[in-house]
Amino acid sequence: MNLSRLRPHIEITDMTETLQQLKPISQDIDARIANTLIKLQNNGKAQGTLYTVEKTLRRLAKHCNLLDPENVKHYIATAQTTITKQNPIQRPLDNATKNRAIQHYAHFCKANNITWERPYYQEVEKIVPTPTPDNVNAIINNASKSYATIFTILTEIGSNPKELSEITIDDIDQQKWTITITGKKRHLSGKYQLKPQAALMLKEYLETHKGQNPFPVSHAISQVWIDTKKRAAKKLSNPELLKIPLKNLRNYSASRVYLKSKNSFMAVMQHLRHRKYDTTAHYLRGFIATEENEGYETKMTKDENDVPTLQDNGYEYQFTTPQGTMVFKRRKPT
Repeated sequence: MNLSRLRPHIEITDMTETLQQLKPISQDIDARIANTLIKLQNNGKAQGTLYTVEKTLRRLAKHCNLLDPENVKHYIATAQTTITKQNPIQRPLDNATKNRAIQHYAHFCKANNITWERPYYQEVEKIVPTPTPDNVNAIINNASKSYATIFTILTEIGSNPKELSEITIDDIDQQKWTITITGKKRHLSGKYQLKPQAALMLKEYLETHKGQNPFPVSHAISQVWIDTKKRAAKKLSNPELLKIPLKNLRNYSASRVYLKSKNSFMAVMQHLRHRKYDTTAHYLRGFIATEENEGYETKMTKDENDVPTLQDNGYEYQFTTPQGTMVFKRRKPT
């Protein structure tokens, strides 16, 4: 199996170890990894999944014996990561990263008939504040014309890079300037109307990108975002830009809908094409965290008896979650 064909043309290198930096592994382990990828491919797994599974397995093989589950589990439990290049700081892997490594190793065990007791690490939900319009625009304004178009579209339609990269020219209505998205990662599909400025940018983009799939692969989009935000952060002396991953453009897009719809939960859920209320609620908690940083205080309650007191103290009702929690906010006292 030609493993190189499974890898995107551009690899993500932002503070991570690339495949080329890994030490050689034995032919036996290499063959077993290939066998794992073949079985995943035969079961319909996407190219991106094959890429990340291979990368994880090769990193594990650098440090431990993949044929010894206890050795692998010990390494994952104690492994550390470097979080900066200039002044290296080591810290333990977070539980979400450990669970991803366990999931990828589980594929290896299943493909190679290895019996093991799979561990699970309890994850703590991380609330990611929504990036501000100024910071998002600062990055986009430092991108090339083509990628400024791509990033602008992502801020409007809230798709992830994978969904955008798989759009065909037939999914773009060049009369009404709508884009039809086929859902990935359990998202529903949907259609989006572009604003006039984004429509004009896309029209000019398509004049020079005439293929059936006009947008780059998702890894290329991610890599250019990393390079662009680094360039913008250095040019503007704004290190906050470095903290904005590409996936947060989805949060940003949803936050614009949240404000435009006057805090409509269902409008956000429809825009993000979620199947579950809890998934949308996670995004809303991020919006609330951002509002608190921008001068608002938020209170939540399920008890209707608390409402008069909250209103007397200047809190305004915003929305009720599907679980019955009422959300109120007010500006922080000066």
